[in-house]
Amino acid sequence: VETNRLGFLGPDYGAGGRLAAEFLGKTIRGSGRILIIHNPVDSEHILAGAHINEERLLHFVSYLSVHFPRIEHQVVSFGSRQSRAEIRQELDEILTDEADSFSGIYSIADIQDLLGRQILRHGLESRYIILVHGVNLETEMFLKSHAFTAAIHQNPFRQGYFAVRILEYYLENEAMPSSIPAVPQGILLGNSMADQDDFWRID
Repeated sequence: VETNRLGFLGPDYGAGGRLAAEFLGKTIRGSGRILIIHNPVDSEHILAGAHINEERLLHFVSYLSVHFPRIEHQVVSFGSRQSRAEIRQELDEILTDEADSFSGIYSIADIQDLLGRQILRHGLESRYIILVHGVNLETEMFLKSHAFTAAIHQNPFRQGYFAVRILEYYLENEAMPSSIPAVPQGILLGNSMADQDDFWRID
């Protein structure tokens, strides 16, 4: 009724945030402080659509405050226009200056490789409970080296996110978007080839 649409088909990104809060809350136990690394969605993009990371963050914070009120949190946001060098430098500063102020890290941002490498570089393996969103070819290495504690595999790209957004745009505007994200074929092929590996990683 609210949208004048016949139906809605969509994922529950908030569930990933709630799962992350439950895992970190139970693993940290008692009191503590969680550093949340966030990457806001670029709302200017023609296909921005669902606010994936905001949903995860909102539900994480909400679940944490209700079920684990003694655990505090701090949010650090990386803008979509920041370079990898800038993000690496900021991570360096956080891990150097505030290393003793938190007991867990929840990374919603798509910077798992940078975060994992900085944890190893600073010799902070097993120092924190670190939960990340996304599984890629390097995640296994970071899990085995104890740079990461756990990973949640929710990949909107592989779930057809852009295809749905393009279709929705077409139906609402009766025209194709003027700019469609370039999808490198190598990513699609690489993801397809890695499917079987995902099963044993999660297992």
